[in-house]
Amino acid sequence: AGRAGGRNAGGVELASEAFSLYVKAAKGGVIPALNNVANMLAQGVGCDKDEAKALKWYGAAAEMGDPLAMFTLATWSNQGRAGPEDWEVGFRWHEESARLGLPRAMFNMGYHYLTGKGVEKNFGKAAEWFKLAAERGMPEACVNLGEIYRLGLGLPSPRFSEALKWHERAQALGSTFAAEILQDRRNFQPGAEDKARDAQEPAVGMSVDK
Repeated sequence: AGRAGGRNAGGVELASEAFSLYVKAAKGGVIPALNNVANMLAQGVGCDKDEAKALKWYGAAAEMGDPLAMFTLATWSNQGRAGPEDWEVGFRWHEESARLGLPRAMFNMGYHYLTGKGVEKNFGKAAEWFKLAAERGMPEACVNLGEIYRLGLGLPSPRFSEALKWHERAQALGSTFAAEILQDRRNFQPGAEDKARDAQEPAVGMSVDK
């Protein structure tokens, strides 16, 4: 018990030292350090947990162009952790983060457009953003893109060959949802889209992990 306590105390000491170093680096203008300070404050690692202070650090990092901080501000806005729940603010931060190349922000842009949360619903734009994330190896994006094609959302008719391609890619990337739907090829034949056309949520929901 004594040794375990010692290891724990040592870990706390190291985390506290890391926090101090990140704060010093952040004040010196190292942009990623601002986001690291915010993460530690949000989780209470190396310091007391303080989401209000974390929010200020995320804001400072985002203003300096950090896409990860922008992503967090977006998800916190959507969840109501940065004040009242605000999907429009979340959309704007996701858009900035996505345009700086963060795949999960691209995925979430697709979610915004697919569901109409924070922006007017647009299946075409949803597909565009899901495709950008899918091309960067995100299985969740492959699934949702495949479902847009399979259900014919925003299209004159379903595109089953495209749907099959993206679900197979999702399966190769480890998606259990894709693996299940691929077990029955009737899911990629005319009539399959009628079963789920009225679904209000995508197969895979908003990503909150960086």
